[in-house]
Amino acid sequence: MGASHIARWDGATWSSFYPGINDRVFALATLGTDLYAGGGFIQAGWQSASNIARWDGGTWWPLQSGMNGTVYSLVEHEGSLIAGGAFTLAGGIACQRIARWDGSNWNTMPGMNGTVVALGHFGGQLVAAGSFTTAGGVAASNIAIYNGTTWQPLGTGTNGQVLAMVEAGGRLYVGGGFTSAGGVSANRIAVWDGLTWSALGTGMNAAVRALAFADPYLYVGGDFTTADGMPSSYIALGRVAGCVQHGRDAAGGGGLALRWIALRDPLDVHGRLRGAGEHRAAARRRGLQPDCHRCREQRYLHVVRRAVRGGDRRLLGPGYGTEVAFLPRARCSRSCRPAFSR
Repeated sequence: MGASHIARWDGATWSSFYPGINDRVFALATLGTDLYAGGGFIQAGWQSASNIARWDGGTWWPLQSGMNGTVYSLVEHEGSLIAGGAFTLAGGIACQRIARWDGSNWNTMPGMNGTVVALGHFGGQLVAAGSFTTAGGVAASNIAIYNGTTWQPLGTGTNGQVLAMVEAGGRLYVGGGFTSAGGVSANRIAVWDGLTWSALGTGMNAAVRALAFADPYLYVGGDFTTADGMPSSYIALGRVAGCVQHGRDAAGGGGLALRWIALRDPLDVHGRLRGAGEHRAAARRRGLQPDCHRCREQRYLHVVRRAVRGGDRRLLGPGYGTEVAFLPRARCSRSCRPAFSR
């Protein structure tokens, strides 16, 4: 299937946005029922569109005259679309790397003196990050939070660019190319709790470029090959302490630690078979039998915890491309119905 820089996944198959976009797309966000795309392009569909465009379900549309530089991030905030990037004009209006689209027009905001690469939220407030030293004229090292009127720094920020962020469990996790956050040694990933920065173990050995959260797991992608000293090829999974799963604290406490987990297993952490054939047969050969999502997840995490605590890296493998061994089937502690037939 041909797909020009953008495609749609419906849960089973990919489909294109014909005729697509003529160059790179770096950001996607929704506002109402419309999809917005930002990047480094000049055409979306049959329309001229300078670095940002709107998809209404059938056609691409420009947002006035767009931006005069690349758009790297988009996020919906309080009923408007916030765009961040390397631009200094939005719809012909002067701005500084960040602007607000209200559905009809571009509006200025206090801006940054360097590129905005990531946008997100913390405690309901807008957060911008990237490679800058001031935000709205206020000193802010690569990351800042907006109270609706002014930008404020998050402590002393980071010593290098921030490329991704996600809020999880009442904390803000950020990734990038930095090696310290708030003066604390933090290799490419760190967490802000609203007052202070903390490291996540020994971090990654190269840049973190993407973060996503699905309670209670933090997914990390980037250029790295190790996560907290464990082999992990370009992608890692961490269980976030203090997040709720099935109505309880998922890690049994409120600490800041993440427990890193190798990802390549025939079964994903929610218990669904990733493939048929050899993956199903391999699971059965190891004595793994379907019972319920939460029980399978408990067995999976038990093996990983045992491997981490006991120093048995063989169970963890080198990350993507390696299977993770399972312990023999554990008895279910709840009256769970089978998740699927054997």
